[in-house]
Amino acid sequence: MKPISEVLSSYKSFYAAEKNLGIFAAQLKRWADHGALVDSEGNVWIKTGKQKLRVWPDDERIDRIGQNGSCGSHYQKSDHLK
Repeated sequence: MKPISEVLSSYKSFYAAEKNLGIFAAQLKRWADHGALVDSEGNVWIKTGKQKLRVWPDDERIDRIGQNGSCGSHYQKSDHLK
């Protein structure tokens, strides 16, 4: 992966990059300002300031399909959530 600023440096301006890449200049600027990275397939990666994603399935998940019956009991809170 390489910084998006390295990719954008080959263009005269953000507007020239917008025209060539098909991505709004304002978005390109935001990515550049926040240190986004670009992988070899062209996917843009940027660190978020929010909480990390939760990986599913999770042992604490109370509505696992096929394990709780069909009577609606799987929507009741478990003891650890009360």
